[in-house]
Amino acid sequence: MRSGSGTYGSDDPAGSNAAVLGALGTLIGYVGTEISVNDLFERLLWPQRYYNSPSAHAAWKIALLMPMGGPLHKAALRTLDSFYKNGLFKGSRQGHILGSAFFADTGRPYQLHKGRDSPTAEQVRNGMWVRVVDEMPMLLKDPVSKKPKHEDAIPLTKPVRQKVAVSHLHLMRSVASDTGPVISEETRSIGVKTIGWLIATETTGIVIALVVLFVWRSALMLLWLLPLLLKLLSACFSVPREGLTQHQSSHSEKDQHQEVKFEIIPNGNGFLIIEGEESLVVQFFRHYGHPVRSRGREILQIAIVTAFGLLFPLGLLCSLLWMPPGMQTVWLSYQLYSTVALHIYHFAGGHHWATTEGRICESFRTAEAKHEDARIVFGSDRRTAVHATLTRTSHDSFADGRAHVQTLLSGSGFEIGGSSDSSPALSRASSGACSPSRALLPQTESDAQVLSSAATAEPRRDG
Repeated sequence: MRSGSGTYGSDDPAGSNAAVLGALGTLIGYVGTEISVNDLFERLLWPQRYYNSPSAHAAWKIALLMPMGGPLHKAALRTLDSFYKNGLFKGSRQGHILGSAFFADTGRPYQLHKGRDSPTAEQVRNGMWVRVVDEMPMLLKDPVSKKPKHEDAIPLTKPVRQKVAVSHLHLMRSVASDTGPVISEETRSIGVKTIGWLIATETTGIVIALVVLFVWRSALMLLWLLPLLLKLLSACFSVPREGLTQHQSSHSEKDQHQEVKFEIIPNGNGFLIIEGEESLVVQFFRHYGHPVRSRGREILQIAIVTAFGLLFPLGLLCSLLWMPPGMQTVWLSYQLYSTVALHIYHFAGGHHWATTEGRICESFRTAEAKHEDARIVFGSDRRTAVHATLTRTSHDSFADGRAHVQTLLSGSGFEIGGSSDSSPALSRASSGACSPSRALLPQTESDAQVLSSAATAEPRRDG
């Protein structure tokens, strides 16, 4: 092609390739912004909770599917917007943390059933135990149906349109004789294991940075290391968290063993009843895990979230201005890989990997598979540790599940006849402190959604 002929084309193949790669980078950035991975910033701001479950099974997923060097600018802007709406930009100790990436809000309501008093409604807030039970899989055992003797006989069982789980979680003060796995709380300072998990999340970035260093001898290798450096900086200056409250000695034996029941309004994940001493249970609905306000650390964490939002635009600019074609291809391939990996992370339930909730779920599931009592000790200090036991039943309809919840709330036992399957029963019997009272239970699934929406619509209080 002759120069200046006016024919469409280019005499510079390298320039043409750069233009194509730049266009592809812009396209990947556009597609990548639709990634729904806001929980990645929750992981960033609370690493003790989200990297509290060392497991070989989760290690390869974390190493390959959790890079944060991709197009996260839209997710970062949503996170910053939540900080702004919560008033965290106003000044020291202003605004509220609940409902932001610092301290997520489940949006779930609960009703407290206490003696003969009418149930009172409150908010679950961050509610660790509610998230634990929500992540539990449905019980696999199915009721044995009786086959009709004749072909034209009417089946004795009704069709199952939905399996519904009813979970009964019993929380007690831990004592020296308690058995079960001990799971540490997630409010301690950052440890070596947490740092190791954070480094593992950027394995792909580290490998590519080394390739760029050896092949091109370029300082642009830092683009692939920036996500790791930001994560380590965030972990070193993470906001401190409120821990478990120390067990208080009661004035009388009656007060010490007085237990109440918390009915968590269902949202499609089945029914949940939490039973235990009120002060012991309520701490998980209020201040446990709440950040201790520190303006300097909050500003730094907000700046780090902002930096993550700028990583992709910065990389795109560097690729267009300074990268040779080969390095451009490497950078573009990494962005494509990060986008696909985070989509897989989202739809494969990555928010649950290596978390405290995941570790508790795994312990409960292992015990159920062995037909043993599902129990754990949460906390390594006996002065604050909590002993948790989970009993679950499976029902063939929403109405059957609701009926079993009514049975639990009335204190008349844990079993219901008919078409229910159950996990191992509690070995530490509850005190049955609640006298029979009519629960404010939803009659249908749509009623449950209405109750949940109405409770969530109330003004939220930051404990």
